[in-house]
Amino acid sequence: MASSRLGYPLRIAQRTVRELSHRRLLYSRPRSENILRLRNWNNRATGDHKTILVVQLADIGDLVITSVFLRELRVCYPDAKIVLAVAPFTASYARLCPHVDSVALFDPKKLAGLKWKQCLTGCDAWWSGAADFKKEYFPQHPPDLGFTVRTHRDSIQAASQILLTATHVGQRVGYPLKPLFGYLRSTYLLDHIYPPTLTGHEIERQLKLLEVARKNIRPAGTLELWTSSQTERHALEIWKGIGSNSSGPFIGVGIGAGRPEKCWPLAHYAELVRWLESTGWTPLLIGSQADRLSAEKILSVSGSQRAINLTGQIPLETTAAFFKTLNFFVGNDSGPMHLAVAARVPTVGIFGPEDSSRWGPWPPGLRSIAVSAPEKNLPSLKPETVQAAILKLRESL
Repeated sequence: MASSRLGYPLRIAQRTVRELSHRRLLYSRPRSENILRLRNWNNRATGDHKTILVVQLADIGDLVITSVFLRELRVCYPDAKIVLAVAPFTASYARLCPHVDSVALFDPKKLAGLKWKQCLTGCDAWWSGAADFKKEYFPQHPPDLGFTVRTHRDSIQAASQILLTATHVGQRVGYPLKPLFGYLRSTYLLDHIYPPTLTGHEIERQLKLLEVARKNIRPAGTLELWTSSQTERHALEIWKGIGSNSSGPFIGVGIGAGRPEKCWPLAHYAELVRWLESTGWTPLLIGSQADRLSAEKILSVSGSQRAINLTGQIPLETTAAFFKTLNFFVGNDSGPMHLAVAARVPTVGIFGPEDSSRWGPWPPGLRSIAVSAPEKNLPSLKPETVQAAILKLRESL
């Protein structure tokens, strides 16, 4: 009982220290940066946006989703210089985007270290890194307008808003950060704050941000696939290598994801590969170099005779071109899944912790099916359910 009485004041003291630290990051730092920022923009002409900064620091799947926003942004501002800020991992694909003039790099994970996910209100390293970002990419004049298209209220969103603020962007547009302890929230990080919506696909949420540019935004079109003549040639070389050793139809099996909890169990994939081969498919296991060991386990458990392990073999910028001639795709909620949808490949997406109505294939139902695990528990999603989805989609084509 005595320890309980002593523990309560200690918890209060710890919480007070945390709040003071958050207040410094959410109020003192942004406020001082705002004073410097406003000196540049006291006499700005509203609506005359010559340079626009778009911040998308998440993984490849999020970047594919943002292709719709970037296309519509270019329609709104046909003559503006649009700079897309991304993390280094997605830069090779971002540079293929036809709607931006240049790509800038910012790495929140490397700057913050292993605890970057816990930086919900930012960290000092992001502020100093953002100052270096401004010196490198905007040494003379900061952007007139900036968007953070991240609608998740998490550490990536915090890093994105810090980047806009420390770069001294004239008008900053985005969704609010997650409030701490129910009330602590900065009013200095954004100029146009859109209240978080509870429904709608991520693409629709991003497009709402364009209301700052015009009132009537066109309905969201399909995802875009970005390729080049070089990536097309590289993809053709990979396909020639596959074709000389195997025969189709080929089905891509995306076994990786940005987070481990979004990955369907390897044993389920092994059973799926076994079934695919029995029905005449040649499975192509697709993922990053980090997924290679998992792919080898799947092939070993399944006893596969036809499947090909392509994990770590296809550069990110080539994946989009490679998918254009794929016959079918099944895989985790991931970047490859969204790339397959953008390539108009019939796609079955496997969803666990994330809501498929928000993050699923877009447009919903167009040559695609999202299969969600019961109670968001991926191990409980049986291979038979995914097999049935593949058959259903195949018969509907």
